[in-house]
Amino acid sequence: MAAEISNRGSMFFPEIRICFRSGPVVVAPWVQAALLSTMLVGTAAFVYFETSRYEHLVFKREAAAARAEAAKGELEKDVAALHQQLSVLISDRDQTKSEAATLADEASNLHARLSVVETTAQQSQSQTQQELQQERSRSAALKAQLSKVQSDHAAEEEKLLEIESNRTAEEARLTQYKENLEQTATELAQFGALRNKITTRRAQLRQKLEDIWRRLSEIQLPLPGAEDGSGPAKLSTEISAAKPLDAARPAANVAPTDVTAVERVLLSAGVDVARIMAQLGTGHAEGGPFIPPPKADSAGGQGASPEKLAAIEALAKTLPISAPLASYEIGSPFGPRIDPFNHRLSFHTGIDMDAPYSSPVYATAPGRVIYAGWLGDYGRVVEIDHGFGIVTLYAHLRRSVVAPGQAVPAHTEIGLIGTTGRSTGPHVHYEVRVDGQPQDPQKFLGLARLLPAVATSQITPGVGGPAENNH
Repeated sequence: MAAEISNRGSMFFPEIRICFRSGPVVVAPWVQAALLSTMLVGTAAFVYFETSRYEHLVFKREAAAARAEAAKGELEKDVAALHQQLSVLISDRDQTKSEAATLADEASNLHARLSVVETTAQQSQSQTQQELQQERSRSAALKAQLSKVQSDHAAEEEKLLEIESNRTAEEARLTQYKENLEQTATELAQFGALRNKITTRRAQLRQKLEDIWRRLSEIQLPLPGAEDGSGPAKLSTEISAAKPLDAARPAANVAPTDVTAVERVLLSAGVDVARIMAQLGTGHAEGGPFIPPPKADSAGGQGASPEKLAAIEALAKTLPISAPLASYEIGSPFGPRIDPFNHRLSFHTGIDMDAPYSSPVYATAPGRVIYAGWLGDYGRVVEIDHGFGIVTLYAHLRRSVVAPGQAVPAHTEIGLIGTTGRSTGPHVHYEVRVDGQPQDPQKFLGLARLLPAVATSQITPGVGGPAENNH
């Protein structure tokens, strides 16, 4: 509780303000005057009654006077206490005013800071809205990318399923291949000993064939079987796998019987000899009556004319009569055979020549490259057009060193041996096509014994075991 005395009003009855916790109580001057009046009236009445009863109440009056004096002293004490409390309240008021001023300053500072914070908040809100707009744009772009990725993922899953099914099929095929390989290994083990015997026997036959050929060349007799056309082709097959190509005899020494054998071999290989002879200049018009030659010249009359001999010499420079490798072994001949992959009967359109990996491959005759690149199961190939409808093909190459349209002389390196395409080992699949139809290349290789050689470096077959090859 605190009391505050105001200066307003009478100097005798100043306004008194008493502060309680529940609120201030103001004692107005008139209330004080009323209280004092009441006290004075009471005192006058008391004095009156006491005076009227003076004799009876003297003692009581004196006692009352003493009590009044005592009450006055107490009242003065209370007034002094109230004045002291008023001084304390005034001091508290001044302190409160000071604190209020301090709080006002702090409120002003806080208001300024609040303004700064509001400005910063507005700027941050604007920046946040811009960033939110950018993030929304990025989110839309990411959603589009996610949709595309999901569609790509679905497509990839379909591809994976297809690959998985293909892998399952390949595994089944691989299992079948393994079984076939095991069976083939068993068969190879069984035929190993027989192969060694055949190799020994073949070497002996080669030596005998070399002796026979040398003797036939010395006496210039026709090859055995020349009459029915089977001899030259059959003998050339054996010789091309057994003996190097000798330096051919000069063109002037081509025997008439050799010309006949050449014509028969070419006819058996599908070559139109008459058309080629006409293109080479031997198809000029001839005529006159038939007069049998003298009996003394009947044996020599079976020979060829000088023009035909010259045509044969020119033809020798264009036919693929040399081998494409310097050293090789025939791995698979021309004609029907058992396929090395599915072990079913098939037709082989060329001959497989086995040789070490990366061995050089040569053009077997002069011509122009018509294709160099990948060709399905053949792998990497080179095709050369030699004219007269004759085309040679060299397959399963590791790489080619010629380009389409390039003119190549005989024995020009055109590539390296490889095992590309459908192949089980390094080799060259060599084809000779006449008017688009595959012919036995060994028939042409056999002609090297009957025609003049075109190149100075001769191709020599080597010794080695055949590999199971595809083409």
